[in-house]
Amino acid sequence: MTEIIDFLSNIASKIMEFILVAFFWLADVLANLLIKIGLVEKESDAIVIGIIIMFIIFVIIMGATIGSKYHSRGPYDGGGDD
Repeated sequence: MTEIIDFLSNIASKIMEFILVAFFWLADVLANLLIKIGLVEKESDAIVIGIIIMFIIFVIIMGATIGSKYHSRGPYDGGGDD
């Protein structure tokens, strides 16, 4: 039984490692892009703005996927009788 738990733990660890590395890679790419375009002069500002941009994109994607699940189509949003 512990072998299965260790196996699943290793899989979860690799998935989290991939997500974390992808997050930092994307933050670096966005920071370099903002500096190259000329929108930001300092690298620290570019990293913060890149993280904020990623957070906004994450919120929009989560809102689109979760929000459509709980959309009620009631009388106040055009789906029911008045």
